[in-house]
Amino acid sequence: MASQFVYNTASIAKILTPSLITRALLESKIAKFFARLDSSALDSLSSRLRFYHRISTPFAITPLESPKHCERLGTYAPHYGRIKDSYKWRAFSTYHYDMRSYARYFDQNLKLYYGFGDVNYYFTHPAITKSRPIRSSQNSILLKLAQNRHFVFIKDPYGFKDKQDMIFFRGACYQEHRARFLHKFFDAPFCDIGHTGNPRVHTPYLKPKVSIAKHLPYKFLLSLEGNDVASNLKWVLSSNSLCMMPRPKYETWFMESTLEPNVHYCEIADDYSDVEEKFEFFRTHTEAAEEIIHNAHRFCARFLDKRTEEMLNILVLRKYFCLSGQISISAIEREFFGL
Repeated sequence: MASQFVYNTASIAKILTPSLITRALLESKIAKFFARLDSSALDSLSSRLRFYHRISTPFAITPLESPKHCERLGTYAPHYGRIKDSYKWRAFSTYHYDMRSYARYFDQNLKLYYGFGDVNYYFTHPAITKSRPIRSSQNSILLKLAQNRHFVFIKDPYGFKDKQDMIFFRGACYQEHRARFLHKFFDAPFCDIGHTGNPRVHTPYLKPKVSIAKHLPYKFLLSLEGNDVASNLKWVLSSNSLCMMPRPKYETWFMESTLEPNVHYCEIADDYSDVEEKFEFFRTHTEAAEEIIHNAHRFCARFLDKRTEEMLNILVLRKYFCLSGQISISAIEREFFGL
């Protein structure tokens, strides 16, 4: 609750800052960002930006038909509107706050396509989104949205060797792949797992929700994607427990597709046929587990600098508005964007 309160308070403070001030500061903010980075850092961040925004040719923004109801891995038209229309989506949600925190640096009447929520489908036009299928087309352009739920990193007070030899998981198991794991391993002696969603679903497997802190005494934490990405993945990878999960199928600002199996996490098969084998291996090969955990911490570290994260999001939008012919950008930005 304290974290949510701090996040909401900081977001409201940003909203209350007059846009005339933030827009006037943008050019100097961009100049300072590039001035403080050496060539190696610039190359690294440029690579990240091109990952989020893969388009390098101009496109037009024109009205579209209303989006249809979306099914997994279908292709749909995004929403169309002014940038200030986009953050009215689920007013006062984390999407609202996060989009406004970047949008306040721009003319509020700039046009864009956007699609928020759990995006497990493809877009027909270049759209700003939180998530996308890993094999998505270049039309899905990522921003760091819903970050107070998805971008939680922790400091774990326990060392891996001090934790219990158990796979632990709590989560709503509405999706077929989550339900399969629940049914297969609920009674396994090496698992403590449970459904925390609607009690009318999977009633025999129901267990109460527990805090992140109560996950941490266990050596193995399960991360399973839901409608799109797994919301617990970031804090699990920043813990001193070993993350166990199938290879991800969706990605966000966290760049899930660049996580390397058995380097950053313990990969388990999609059919869960090797779960007990992987558990036994890393239970008895502590050093191998700790090396993966160390690599996961290094992966998480790139997302912790708040100034850099904010500027990358702003620059994703700058590239979008430039390619759609709505603003002009500097030469250094064009090089950074790969244009």
